[in-house]
Amino acid sequence: LSSGSCADTTDGCPRIEVWNVPEPYYSANRKAMLERASLIPYIYTQVRIAFDTGVSIIRPMYYDYPKYSTAYLADQDGNFGQYFFGEDIFVAPITTPGLTNTSMAVSTIWIPPGMWIEKDTGTLL
Repeated sequence: LSSGSCADTTDGCPRIEVWNVPEPYYSANRKAMLERASLIPYIYTQVRIAFDTGVSIIRPMYYDYPKYSTAYLADQDGNFGQYFFGEDIFVAPITTPGLTNTSMAVSTIWIPPGMWIEKDTGTLL
């Protein structure tokens, strides 16, 4: 990783290596890179489907749930900002600032009909 004008140069720029950082950043970087690697077969499959159908791998909820008014919701406060990533994953990013006392953010999402499992905990939603 590099920034600014250092992107294409080999001299005079500090080298930033995601594996050469102190804890807890190293563990967080490693976990993120392993997670990304585990998604590569899924991404390849979904990109092929996108190529064959012309429907983007990243798409709004209303593509799959056009009869639900909640599939069209989104607001500037970051609520209902979810989207589909391929056919089997729906993503609900937290884009609101955390609370001052806990650093935890609050966001409202719509969970579409069907069986959905929270990835990190395995909780059935």
